[in-house]
Amino acid sequence: MEELIVRRKIAYSAIYLYTLKLYYNQSVMQDKVTIKIPRELYENLKLMTEGTGFSSTTEFIVFVMRTLASTGRIKDEDKLTEQEVMIIKERLKRLGYL
Repeated sequence: MEELIVRRKIAYSAIYLYTLKLYYNQSVMQDKVTIKIPRELYENLKLMTEGTGFSSTTEFIVFVMRTLASTGRIKDEDKLTEQEVMIIKERLKRLGYL
């Protein structure tokens, strides 16, 4: 009988913890959006971050994006030329994105 009570308490505790985790994840995820990047790029970034101290590839990507965005604008020398834009568009077309 005691074993049954202990098992029920464990089950209730597990359900409680699962519910807390679910609510926590939902509240955290409300402040985030999903950005799609090519899988190959993600895999390359994943390899780059191994052993660097970043807890995940996503953490690394957020760090890089925050660093780039910290200036608040794109400098003129960072802008793409018309020729570079055309080359990128052609590559995207060949890959089926456009």
